[in-house]
Amino acid sequence: MKIIFFQQHQRFIRITLFLLILSGPSIPIYAQSLYGLNLGMEPNITNPPAPHSVTSAALWYRWTPLCRDGSGDHEWTLDHTQGTAPTCINPVTQVIDVQEVVVCTDGTRPLYYLDKAVDSQNQDIETNNWLLFFPGGSNCGFEAYLGDSVMQIPGSPVQMGEMCHFFYSNLEGKGLSSVDEKEATAGLGFLNPNSELNPYRSFNRIRFENCTADRFTGDKTHANLFTDYDEFGFPLSVDTYTLYFHGRRMIQAVLNDLTGGVNYIDSGITKNLPPIEDAVNVLISAHSNGAIGLVHNLDRITNTLEALNNNPNGLNIRGYLDAAIRPGIENELAHFKLDIDGLLNLPDINQFSSNPPFNIGTPDNLASTIYDFSNLDWMGISLWGEIFIFNAKEYQSGGQVREKWQSWSDSVPDQSCIELHPGEEFRCYSLEHVWMNHITTPLFVSNRLQDTKQIHKPVDFDGLINWDARHYKKRIITQIDDFVAGAINLSEESNSSGIDPGVFITDGNNHAGVTDNAEALNICLDNGTPKSLVNAVYDWHLLNLPFQGVEDQNSSVEARRVACP
Repeated sequence: MKIIFFQQHQRFIRITLFLLILSGPSIPIYAQSLYGLNLGMEPNITNPPAPHSVTSAALWYRWTPLCRDGSGDHEWTLDHTQGTAPTCINPVTQVIDVQEVVVCTDGTRPLYYLDKAVDSQNQDIETNNWLLFFPGGSNCGFEAYLGDSVMQIPGSPVQMGEMCHFFYSNLEGKGLSSVDEKEATAGLGFLNPNSELNPYRSFNRIRFENCTADRFTGDKTHANLFTDYDEFGFPLSVDTYTLYFHGRRMIQAVLNDLTGGVNYIDSGITKNLPPIEDAVNVLISAHSNGAIGLVHNLDRITNTLEALNNNPNGLNIRGYLDAAIRPGIENELAHFKLDIDGLLNLPDINQFSSNPPFNIGTPDNLASTIYDFSNLDWMGISLWGEIFIFNAKEYQSGGQVREKWQSWSDSVPDQSCIELHPGEEFRCYSLEHVWMNHITTPLFVSNRLQDTKQIHKPVDFDGLINWDARHYKKRIITQIDDFVAGAINLSEESNSSGIDPGVFITDGNNHAGVTDNAEALNICLDNGTPKSLVNAVYDWHLLNLPFQGVEDQNSSVEARRVACP
């Protein structure tokens, strides 16, 4: 059991109040999942209740297979005499294989959504082109003392899954459960089947649902967790529960489900999608927390689809990250290490951490692309609780960044990064290091320079630096310029395909991009050829036409906002 001591009386009061909020009502001792903890009974995963009905929508549901190998599929779920029986349940003893079953964080059954490709007249068409999409949403894990969740209180002993329990109890399970899922969901932005402005409506579109709270990277189950703890890290309650982080299992199960083709019901009409192993073009896209997870999942998914593929001409597969660009530790060292007099141009210099002392650090070698994390120690925070951590200890064993990722899986990071940095695996827990250096799937990124989920009205906490648009924009622009030019953060292994990366960065404040009709379809940048976000990605994907544009005069790839053609 981790013991945490606090010396400041004010912090003790704040933590105690937070724990009192978390404790909630009395919980039955027999409850095991978060679902059971709140309802007093376990969810039925072999015969789950039907999702809530809707009158109209674009993408329609299918149950995610109960087992990661694709067995226990939708057809079996509806009628146990049909489909493929689950291999992860012993047919005699009915014992569930906890290493192979796929459930949401609260133990409920996940689902995903499908929509068949349509033509310009909005009529169904047959195609072997696919768009896979991973949405954002809540995430929670085993934060040691400081997490990046919206309602986290810095300095509080939020540990052993307490944040998951808090989210589930106070946010009605959003992002951790399937209990409120509907039988169909709207298709917006890249998923929109009704707009002639969206060329990706001619693709079969798949939307994974975020119900595992692990950025789709998890492969772990944690049992016998307590609902709350005292200020020293000891449990206050005898009530226990189980957390399921099965996001990566979910991906495997869905891809196995799509193998051989699948059917689904759209407004009472049965529709079918072709085998995904016959795919010709695939866009693997993600937003926000889904995109953060896709940084570590993208090459894995690419390798899986390429291994399955039957197309003799090969598979054209690309990756697309939206709203996942955050200030990176190597970028900080490369570009701001000499800006000591102005302390990175931050006006509130007294907010720098004094324990341990602030030290900007130096590169291992000025000619090298690898920088020394070890002496850089500061953080930035936005009102939304998004924390940018520049301290190597937090990426190493026992650090808060690494501890959270490892609460989901022991093999989260991109494997090629781990292999390239033996003994320095901590680098591979830096999101920015991985997406700038180790993704080999051709990559397109989009972001907004004033994203309100990442920069907002500043708030003060001990040892944290306030962020506003100036700080965030300056760092994002330099990071994107490096990504495009390959100068400071020269990629260590990517771009072997010879395909230039794509970039579409506006000076807006909307967090949504890929799933927002206005941002995706109706805002255009001109870098020589005016294009909307969706057309920039589509032309880069299908026609190999590069697009690199940032709506800021300080960027090396400056682009102007113009009226869409």
